[in-house]
Amino acid sequence: MKTNLEKLQNMLQLVRNNFKTLQPSPKQNEGYIVSIGVANYSDSLFIAADIIKLCILAIRAEESDISASNAVDSNINLSGILEIVLQLLPFEEMEILDELQLMLRETEEQNI
Repeated sequence: MKTNLEKLQNMLQLVRNNFKTLQPSPKQNEGYIVSIGVANYSDSLFIAADIIKLCILAIRAEESDISASNAVDSNINLSGILEIVLQLLPFEEMEILDELQLMLRETEEQNI
């Protein structure tokens, strides 16, 4: 049977191994940094431009009755934007939530 200290050490190890999407900023109290994989400077510029175009499209569509496809040049790389969104999803962190849920369930069962 594990002691509370061992359980805490296991949880801390899970956190160290699985919290990877957000990295602490090197500047204190500056929040976190999210890394996004890009091929090069051009790729990062085109991704940013596509996100801006998509925002313009959404704003213009809300402001008028014109269809969204006519609101702005529809030459937007939506798949590229969605790939960035996928990179931002914390899949690795989800593993720790599953592990913590299991640990909590085991602890509750031992206390019954």
